[in-house]
Amino acid sequence: MELTNFGAILSYADTIEQQDGAFYEWAAAHGSAALADFCTKSVAETKKFRSTVQRVKREQVTEMILEFIDDFESSGYDFAHNREIDHDEGVLREHLAAMEGRAVSYYTDAAAKLTGLPEVARELKRLATRHEKRRAALARLAP
Repeated sequence: MELTNFGAILSYADTIEQQDGAFYEWAAAHGSAALADFCTKSVAETKKFRSTVQRVKREQVTEMILEFIDDFESSGYDFAHNREIDHDEGVLREHLAAMEGRAVSYYTDAAAKLTGLPEVARELKRLATRHEKRRAALARLAP
């Protein structure tokens, strides 16, 4: 899907957060105690991320019409949430890390595309940073 405007970019961000939150809920039930705790906290954090995306979209609704985005496709950020992981903790952690990496890339690239909306770009960069911190926290979890 081509992301040609502000609204499409933030709608796709909301979709990312919704899908990732649902996967974290699933992962909480299928990982070790430490990973389950991390995933449960991530579900709550993802709800906050969604709220941020939705708030920014509401607050900047007048800018949606004015800002045209060129050459930005969602296909580069599509992610298949694999619920067929065979309860291998290492594979599950790798999947979660890749999921976080996708979010970091999306928010970083989207912020670069929205340079005409500095407040929005700043929020997207902040979300990228928060996802990067979560990926780093995941890597520090004891196996």
